[in-house]
Amino acid sequence: MEARHIPIKWAQRKAQVFITLEVSNLVENSWTIQPTEEGAIHFKALSKDTGSEVAVDLELFEKIVPAECKWKVTGRNVQLSLAKENKTAEYWPRLLKQTGKNQWLGIDWSKWIDEEDEDAKSKPDFDYDFNNMNYDEGEDSDEEEEEEEAPADLGDLEGDKMDIPTAETGEEKKSE
Repeated sequence: MEARHIPIKWAQRKAQVFITLEVSNLVENSWTIQPTEEGAIHFKALSKDTGSEVAVDLELFEKIVPAECKWKVTGRNVQLSLAKENKTAEYWPRLLKQTGKNQWLGIDWSKWIDEEDEDAKSKPDFDYDFNNMNYDEGEDSDEEEEEEEAPADLGDLEGDKMDIPTAETGEEKKSE
C-alpha cells in the first residue's frame, strides 16, 4: 500500500522558493526540517490526530542555501522559505527535479508573482511630489464638456395630468 502524500503548495521569486506543507495538528516540537545543499528538503513530524509519523522528502529542481532557509510551523500548516543558490537565474520551470504531474502538488496563488512582474514595484510610490501637478494651469476639461452639451429638452415628458390614488382615502387625485 502506497503512503498518502500530504498536499503541498508552492510559489517562487528569483531568489527564493515558498513551500507550504498542508499538515495540521502536529505534536509540538516533534518536527524536524532539514534543507540540504543538494536541493532537498526532509520533513518529519508526529500527528496529534493519528499518532503516526508524517514525512515529506522533496528533491528540488535546483540547489538551495540551507543557512538562509527559514520556516514556520503553525497549527494549520508548515511554511518554508528556501533561498535559491543562484539568485539571479530565471524562475524554475517546476518545483521538483522529477518531471510529471503530482496530484498532491499545486501552486500557492496567494504568494505567486509572475517573473516579469517581480521587478516592477508592487506598491504605490508615496514619494511622488504633488507640487509638480500644476493645478492652476490650463482649463478643467469637465467644464468644457458641460459648455458643449446642449441642455436636454424635457418638455415632452410632462404629458397629461395623471390620476394618482392617495394612500389615506384611496380616492384619486389629479397631479399638477
